[in-house]
Amino acid sequence: MDCSFILVESEVAENLGAAARALKTMGHTDLRLVRPRCDRTTDKAQILAHGSQAILNAAPVYEHLPDALQDIDLACATTARHRYEKYHYVSIRELPQHLQAKGVSVQRVAFVFGGERSGLNRQDIATCDLITTIPQAHLHPSLNLAQAVMVYSFVFPRCKPLYRLRTNV
Repeated sequence: MDCSFILVESEVAENLGAAARALKTMGHTDLRLVRPRCDRTTDKAQILAHGSQAILNAAPVYEHLPDALQDIDLACATTARHRYEKYHYVSIRELPQHLQAKGVSVQRVAFVFGGERSGLNRQDIATCDLITTIPQAHLHPSLNLAQAVMVYSFVFPRCKPLYRLRTNV
Protein backbone atom coordinates (compact mmCIF):
# COMPACT_ATOMS: atom_id res chain seq x y z
CA MET A 1 0.00 0.00 0.00
CA ASP A 2 1.31 3.42 -0.96
CA CYS A 3 0.64 6.37 1.35
CA SER A 4 0.25 10.04 0.57
CA PHE A 5 0.30 12.75 3.22
CA ILE A 6 -1.79 15.82 2.46
CA LEU A 7 -1.51 19.00 4.51
CA VAL A 8 -4.50 21.34 4.09
CA GLU A 9 -4.16 25.04 4.92
CA SER A 10 -0.93 24.67 6.90
CA GLU A 11 -0.09 27.89 8.68
CA VAL A 12 3.37 27.29 10.17
CA ALA A 13 6.26 26.84 7.76
CA GLU A 14 8.29 24.98 10.36
CA ASN A 15 5.61 22.27 10.47
CA LEU A 16 5.96 21.75 6.72
CA GLY A 17 9.69 21.16 7.14
CA ALA A 18 9.23 18.90 10.15
CA ALA A 19 6.51 16.91 8.36
CA ALA A 20 8.79 16.34 5.35
CA ARG A 21 11.52 15.16 7.72
CA ALA A 22 9.11 12.75 9.46
CA LEU A 23 8.06 11.29 6.11
CA LYS A 24 11.61 10.74 4.93
CA THR A 25 12.51 9.09 8.24
CA MET A 26 9.81 6.46 7.63
CA GLY A 27 10.58 6.06 3.92
CA HIS A 28 7.72 8.12 2.48
CA THR A 29 8.10 10.71 -0.25
CA ASP A 30 4.54 11.71 -1.22
CA LEU A 31 3.77 15.02 0.47
CA ARG A 32 1.02 17.21 -1.01
CA LEU A 33 -0.07 20.70 0.02
CA VAL A 34 -3.57 22.13 -0.34
CA ARG A 35 -4.09 25.89 0.04
CA PRO A 36 -0.97 26.41 2.18
CA ARG A 37 -1.02 29.60 4.24
CA CYS A 38 2.73 29.65 4.75
CA ASP A 39 5.86 29.54 2.61
CA ARG A 40 7.75 26.27 2.48
CA THR A 41 10.83 28.02 1.10
CA THR A 42 11.54 29.97 4.32
CA ASP A 43 14.78 29.27 6.12
CA LYS A 44 12.89 27.86 9.12
CA ALA A 45 10.97 25.35 6.99
CA GLN A 46 14.11 24.31 5.12
CA ILE A 47 16.15 23.96 8.34
CA LEU A 48 13.52 21.77 9.98
CA ALA A 49 13.31 19.63 6.85
CA HIS A 50 17.00 18.73 7.53
CA GLY A 51 17.92 16.30 4.77
CA SER A 52 14.35 16.15 3.50
CA GLN A 53 14.27 19.37 1.51
CA ALA A 54 13.75 17.44 -1.72
CA ILE A 55 10.43 16.07 -0.39
CA LEU A 56 9.35 19.47 0.86
CA ASN A 57 10.31 21.32 -2.32
CA ALA A 58 8.78 18.72 -4.65
CA ALA A 59 5.40 18.68 -2.89
CA PRO A 60 2.72 19.71 -5.39
CA VAL A 61 0.35 22.49 -4.35
CA TYR A 62 -3.38 22.25 -5.00
CA GLU A 63 -6.20 24.73 -4.58
CA HIS A 64 -8.83 22.06 -3.89
CA LEU A 65 -8.60 18.84 -1.90
CA PRO A 66 -10.41 16.69 -4.53
CA ASP A 67 -7.64 17.56 -7.00
CA ALA A 68 -5.01 16.27 -4.56
CA LEU A 69 -7.00 13.04 -4.17
CA GLN A 70 -7.39 12.19 -7.89
CA ASP A 71 -5.18 9.09 -7.73
CA ILE A 72 -6.15 8.01 -4.20
CA ASP A 73 -8.29 4.94 -3.46
CA LEU A 74 -9.12 5.86 0.14
CA ALA A 75 -8.77 9.24 1.86
CA CYS A 76 -8.52 9.35 5.66
CA ALA A 77 -9.35 12.67 7.32
CA THR A 78 -7.40 13.10 10.54
CA THR A 79 -8.82 14.96 13.51
CA ALA A 80 -8.25 15.35 17.22
CA ARG A 81 -11.81 16.34 18.01
CA HIS A 82 -15.12 14.66 17.57
CA ARG A 83 -17.69 16.78 15.83
CA TYR A 84 -21.43 16.99 16.30
CA GLU A 85 -22.16 15.19 13.05
CA LYS A 86 -22.58 11.44 13.19
CA TYR A 87 -19.29 10.31 11.72
CA HIS A 88 -17.66 6.94 12.25
CA TYR A 89 -14.23 7.50 13.80
CA VAL A 90 -11.48 4.91 13.35
CA SER A 91 -8.66 5.00 15.88
CA ILE A 92 -5.17 4.84 14.45
CA ARG A 93 -4.81 1.70 16.57
CA GLU A 94 -7.48 -0.05 14.47
CA LEU A 95 -6.72 1.64 11.16
CA PRO A 96 -4.14 -0.88 9.84
CA GLN A 97 -6.63 -3.76 10.24
CA HIS A 98 -9.44 -1.62 8.84
CA LEU A 99 -7.42 -0.86 5.69
CA GLN A 100 -6.11 -4.43 5.39
CA ALA A 101 -9.71 -5.72 5.42
CA LYS A 102 -10.38 -3.71 2.26
CA GLY A 103 -7.90 -5.94 0.41
CA VAL A 104 -6.53 -5.13 -3.02
CA SER A 105 -9.21 -2.51 -3.68
CA VAL A 106 -7.08 -0.05 -1.72
CA GLN A 107 -3.62 0.46 -3.18
CA ARG A 108 -3.18 4.20 -2.46
CA VAL A 109 -4.19 5.74 0.85
CA ALA A 110 -4.04 9.41 1.75
CA PHE A 111 -3.86 10.82 5.26
CA VAL A 112 -5.32 14.32 5.22
CA PHE A 113 -4.30 16.79 7.93
CA GLY A 114 -5.86 20.18 8.62
CA GLY A 115 -4.28 23.47 9.59
CA GLU A 116 -2.81 24.11 13.00
CA ARG A 117 -5.58 26.37 14.34
CA SER A 118 -8.82 24.67 13.44
CA GLY A 119 -8.03 21.44 11.60
CA LEU A 120 -10.01 20.35 8.58
CA ASN A 121 -13.19 22.18 7.64
CA ARG A 122 -16.45 20.28 7.14
CA GLN A 123 -16.20 20.34 3.37
CA ASP A 124 -12.72 18.78 3.40
CA ILE A 125 -13.83 16.14 5.90
CA ALA A 126 -16.84 15.30 3.71
CA THR A 127 -14.46 14.84 0.76
CA CYS A 128 -12.66 12.04 2.62
CA ASP A 129 -13.84 8.43 2.95
CA LEU A 130 -13.34 8.03 6.68
CA ILE A 131 -12.19 9.90 9.76
CA THR A 132 -9.30 8.72 11.87
CA THR A 133 -7.96 9.97 15.15
CA ILE A 134 -5.02 9.46 17.50
CA PRO A 135 -6.34 8.65 20.98
CA GLN A 136 -5.10 11.15 23.57
CA ALA A 137 -5.16 11.22 27.34
CA HIS A 138 -6.64 14.74 27.30
CA LEU A 139 -8.83 16.48 24.75
CA HIS A 140 -6.62 19.55 24.70
CA PRO A 141 -3.99 20.27 23.59
CA SER A 142 -3.96 18.24 20.43
CA LEU A 143 -0.79 17.02 18.79
CA ASN A 144 1.35 19.36 16.76
CA LEU A 145 0.77 18.88 13.02
CA ALA A 146 4.26 17.50 12.36
CA GLN A 147 3.91 15.15 15.34
CA ALA A 148 0.65 13.79 13.96
CA VAL A 149 2.27 13.25 10.56
CA MET A 150 5.09 11.35 12.30
CA VAL A 151 2.63 9.09 14.14
CA TYR A 152 0.80 8.14 10.94
CA SER A 153 4.02 7.67 8.99
CA PHE A 154 5.33 5.43 11.78
CA VAL A 155 2.18 3.29 11.87
CA PHE A 156 2.30 2.93 8.07
CA PRO A 157 6.06 2.79 7.37
CA ARG A 158 7.43 2.52 3.87
CA CYS A 159 10.81 1.28 5.04
CA LYS A 160 12.16 -1.70 6.90
CA PRO A 161 13.88 -1.14 10.24
CA LEU A 162 17.61 -0.59 9.95
CA TYR A 163 18.23 -2.53 13.13
CA ARG A 164 16.50 -4.86 15.55
CA LEU A 165 16.22 -4.29 19.24
CA ARG A 166 18.07 -6.93 21.22
CA THR A 167 15.72 -8.90 23.43
CA ASN A 168 18.35 -11.18 24.97
CA VAL A 169 20.63 -9.09 27.10
